[in-house]
Amino acid sequence: MQLLVLLYMVIRKYYMKNKVNADAKCNFKNRSNGSDIDLSKKIEFLFDEKKTYAYKGDNLASALYASGRRVFSRSFKYHRPRGLLCVGGNCPNCLVTVNGVPNVKACEKPVEMEMVVTSQNSWPSLNTDFFSIFDKMGWLMPVGFYYKFFHTPRILWTIASKIIRRIAGLGSISNSFIDKGKYQHSNKHSDVVVIGGGPAGMSAALSAAKYGAEVTLVEKSNYLGGHLRWNRPTEINKIPELDLSITTKLVSFLSAEINKSKLIQVMNNASVFGDYENNLLGILKEKSFIKLRAKTVIFATGSHELPSTFENNDLPGIMLCSAIQKLIRLYGITPCKRAVIFGSSNFIYETALDLNDIGVENITIVDQRKSIEVDIELLDEAKARKIEILFEYTVLKGVGGSDIKGCIVAPLDDFNKSKRIACDLLAISGGFQSNFGLLQQAGFKFRFDSKLDQFIPSGEVKGVFHAGRVSGSESVELDILSGRKAAMEAVLFAGFEVPHVENRQKEIEQLIENNKETSLKEDLNLENKLKQTGKSFICYCEDVLVKDVKTAIHEGYSDIETLKRYTTVTMGPCQGEMCQNTFAKACSIATNVDVDTVGLTTRRPPLIPVPLRAIANPINLVSHATSMDRMHRKSNAYMVDIGSWQRPLHYGDPVKEALSVRNKVGIIDVSTLGKLDIQGVDSGMFLDKLYTHRYSNLKQAKIRYGILCADNGTIMDDGTVTKLNDQHYFVTTSTSGIESIEQWFKWWKVSMKQSVYITNVTSAFSAINIAGPDARNTLAKLTDIKLDTNRFPYMTSIQGKVAEIDVLLLRVGFVGEVGWEIHFPSEYGEYMWDALLSAGKEFDITPFGVEAQRILRLEKHHIIPNQDTDILSTPLNSGAEWAVKFDKDDFIGKQALVFDKNKGLDSLLVGFIMEDQKIPDDGDPVIMDGKPIGKVTSARNSPVFGKGFGLVSLPISFAKEDTPIFIRVNGENLPARVVTSPLYDPQGEKLKL
Repeated sequence: MQLLVLLYMVIRKYYMKNKVNADAKCNFKNRSNGSDIDLSKKIEFLFDEKKTYAYKGDNLASALYASGRRVFSRSFKYHRPRGLLCVGGNCPNCLVTVNGVPNVKACEKPVEMEMVVTSQNSWPSLNTDFFSIFDKMGWLMPVGFYYKFFHTPRILWTIASKIIRRIAGLGSISNSFIDKGKYQHSNKHSDVVVIGGGPAGMSAALSAAKYGAEVTLVEKSNYLGGHLRWNRPTEINKIPELDLSITTKLVSFLSAEINKSKLIQVMNNASVFGDYENNLLGILKEKSFIKLRAKTVIFATGSHELPSTFENNDLPGIMLCSAIQKLIRLYGITPCKRAVIFGSSNFIYETALDLNDIGVENITIVDQRKSIEVDIELLDEAKARKIEILFEYTVLKGVGGSDIKGCIVAPLDDFNKSKRIACDLLAISGGFQSNFGLLQQAGFKFRFDSKLDQFIPSGEVKGVFHAGRVSGSESVELDILSGRKAAMEAVLFAGFEVPHVENRQKEIEQLIENNKETSLKEDLNLENKLKQTGKSFICYCEDVLVKDVKTAIHEGYSDIETLKRYTTVTMGPCQGEMCQNTFAKACSIATNVDVDTVGLTTRRPPLIPVPLRAIANPINLVSHATSMDRMHRKSNAYMVDIGSWQRPLHYGDPVKEALSVRNKVGIIDVSTLGKLDIQGVDSGMFLDKLYTHRYSNLKQAKIRYGILCADNGTIMDDGTVTKLNDQHYFVTTSTSGIESIEQWFKWWKVSMKQSVYITNVTSAFSAINIAGPDARNTLAKLTDIKLDTNRFPYMTSIQGKVAEIDVLLLRVGFVGEVGWEIHFPSEYGEYMWDALLSAGKEFDITPFGVEAQRILRLEKHHIIPNQDTDILSTPLNSGAEWAVKFDKDDFIGKQALVFDKNKGLDSLLVGFIMEDQKIPDDGDPVIMDGKPIGKVTSARNSPVFGKGFGLVSLPISFAKEDTPIFIRVNGENLPARVVTSPLYDPQGEKLKL
């Protein structure tokens, strides 16, 4: 106890110290004008219970960074401090909880007044995280450690699993948060859809509209312009129809032209998360879920910058160069006082000049290249501003703790000549990677271009085109021209005419060729790029190191797909955006295989996290109503969705309804049963093949219960089969199974080549089940059909008239009482319902709903497929072996069922009854000796016996009469006993009265 108190005091001391330091640091700073913010409008919000300020237009990342915060989150595995990295939604470093919603990217979430923001994955605070001790215990958690350890003794995993589950994950789901906002669903169509609102996308949209196509331009941010909005302005070579000389004017010009066009619809703040068959795009736009069908699609999704790999490359204060430019131009933030900028492209010089423009004077450029490879104008300007440049140098290590204090650099040819440079910002640029996720979903293959140092699409996909940086473009001129080229190809595919098409194509091809630059860039040695010392991170999401990948490959996981699953690289929140390129290179080095052969992991939809409630929209579901629906609502029935149908759950008191059926008479609307009309000379043989029972020898007017099995012997559905004559059968299925069963029948009809005609008559016929001791007396008042058991025995049918309406009467007993299903034309639904209620008034007839039906059928141990069965349930382990005719020549699933029968059953579905008054829930586990051995499939309270009861799946050794079992109900193990026969009328005598 004393040790615990001491530990608490130490943690609290450091917590308060860091809290004071953090609070002192987080003061609202003066800001310069940024293109996205309005300095005249201040917004207040809470971050970790501390009042923080922002300007209108800020996102959470820019506001918190401007206030002085550098640590935004803690890493997944080691709980290392993480700060802003990309400011573009491509990394996990700024995940926070906003108003109770976890894992929100701070760099994409606009600040709103009184927003409540909390940090994640830390305890007791973000600044002092107790679990950061894991950072010192990396040797205990090598790659795949959860596969290697905790195996023996077995009790070790029982203990470890609870700890791992407790501390794993990032954000936590709030039990109190309720988001009342609804997603609007819509379906749209367009001739051409352009994804990406950068220069290539805008150029493509304008060109496609010029040829007469209706264009939808989808852009994930609030503004068009793409990277030109934050990149350093540059001059543009002359392009036909574009009389501009600088990139800043280009954005304004293209945006204005798009706004003027009547053929272009711009969809801002919209993210395409999936490309599906035949150019169907799934789009999230704020609180809207959009399905957009296109004749043709142009992907102009651009590219994003990648981090470099070196020891401690994840420290707060290490940021991508593009992130620095966004903070400067979009949000008016001066990010540092002393900067080191590291990379191997001209982009690092542009970033250095941007920092110098806003007053940062202490700048060092660490360039891995030779001076001859640098753009001469950028180099001269950097030298003129007295910016220190180290050519053919690299960064070996970041130095610092909760933020960057400096870095260790060294010549590429001699790491022993290292030196330390102090800085409070280390800007890095490890190259670029095209945003290829959607292209991969569309079906494109990719090749690795060693000069571009990235994967680019290759080959063609019908109706899909790409342009700009995603295609490998490295200049604004090529962005514009490739956009025009893709637009021309797209409109031609969509069926529009392009005047002088061949001349135009040659002209664009020539312009593209003229604007291609001959790169002096040399391929850098991959080993120099992927330093393996210390904690050099490849995957920021999962805390996977370069050496982890090397270790995994040494252990035999050399294929990139299996390597991905073992190391979890690309499986985190960023889904490979930050690590895919580097991962492939690391695999290439370790396996001595070229990067192109190593390839990429697969990007499947959704490309971004999609809230389940955005997809699940009941309004868009087809909802069927029976012909008696109005009558149910008039009787104040409580309606529920069952499958695609609206059905009465009850009319006020399901227990009373169930007792009425047991003691008097009740009626239930069963029109939702699936109904198939089967005709043809081979109908009997056909049904013999599909069902486990035999129907070709069924006598006319007789009914048999039937089970449909898949090839592996598992239950697909059940129902009844009625023989109307030798070539005509009437089949009923479950409510939810009719569509799939109809397809199943028709598929087998084609493969068997038999003379069979299948018609779905579910909607054509309504059905009412009348059941109870007074059912015969009630029905007799409406028909001349002789209903006595001698002339109308159980499991037979008669066609005749009820209430002067032609009907098919089936004497069946799902609820366990004498009763009939009345099938008749749907247009007479209300009339028949009223007629039965009037006829049964003297017998106190009661309408009953689905809940009463479930109670009644459970008392008879009658199963409901998919409720009492799962993907492993067969007729044998469901207690229905009597419905399987193994002496038939063949039926679907026979081979699997024969195998199961010979092997012996492992489990069996049986009944149970509780020893006390408590009632389990469906799905509650059966616990014996502290271990789950089975589960409750259905449970209710029996109004006849006054106890909880139901069906339960148990190991065969427990599935014996009166075997005691314990069912976990609300955390308490409660006693019950097994019953192998139906609780009510076990011999079925009442059904046959």
